[in-house]
Amino acid sequence: MHRSGTSALTGLLGLLGVELGSNLHPANEFNQAGYFEHLDLLDVHERLFRALGSSWDDPRPLPLGWPQVPAVQELQ
Repeated sequence: MHRSGTSALTGLLGLLGVELGSNLHPANEFNQAGYFEHLDLLDVHERLFRALGSSWDDPRPLPLGWPQVPAVQELQ
């Protein structure tokens, strides 16, 4: 979720020695330290939201039964 502290927490875990991988979301003008989110995982999340007709900034809850949606099952 936007501005929820995920980058700060993941960055801290990386400083503590957790291997974050090499395909991380790069820094930009909005977050000069970097985001520390793995780009492949971000891609899966974006595809999941699209399959459900949603997006990361959609405040509505996911539909009931969303794990059983065929497009979601394909992403597993």
